[in-house]
Amino acid sequence: YREVPREIMPVILNRSDAISYASSLFMNDRRAQTWIALVNSGGVIAYSGRVFTGNMWYNERVRTYIIERVLSYNAHEVIVISRRGLDTPKPFDLDLASLRELADALKMVDAYILDYIIIGKTKNVSMRQVADIGNSRWEDQEKSCFMNESEEVLEVHALSEIMDV
Repeated sequence: YREVPREIMPVILNRSDAISYASSLFMNDRRAQTWIALVNSGGVIAYSGRVFTGNMWYNERVRTYIIERVLSYNAHEVIVISRRGLDTPKPFDLDLASLRELADALKMVDAYILDYIIIGKTKNVSMRQVADIGNSRWEDQEKSCFMNESEEVLEVHALSEIMDV
């Protein structure tokens, strides 16, 4: 009942959009649970759904489920959204380890974690703001461009040395 027709799916352009979307998922449901939202290259949410009810959201089956959905929906980024029953939600140590493992698995299918958002009763936490959860797609592209530019500079430098000889 929470699925929106594809024509009017929300667009995630920044952290504020992601948090607003995440908060809207739990308006009438206060159970501890975890959802994913898969975002395509244009920032449009291609898929959104619950992956687990409870706090300990990550295991091998969940990782496989997320990877399958990423491939099925041709998604480029994943937003993991957890609802916790705490006033001020804090990430568990296991959350960070799980995110790093998920980031490594997603990288193999050319996808990234956009953010991990924890929704509490009165406050929300963006893991991208408070912890290293791996590079985003944009950071990897910038790094790749920088490395390619560096290689081109080295090639030009090597060519100039050869021509001087």
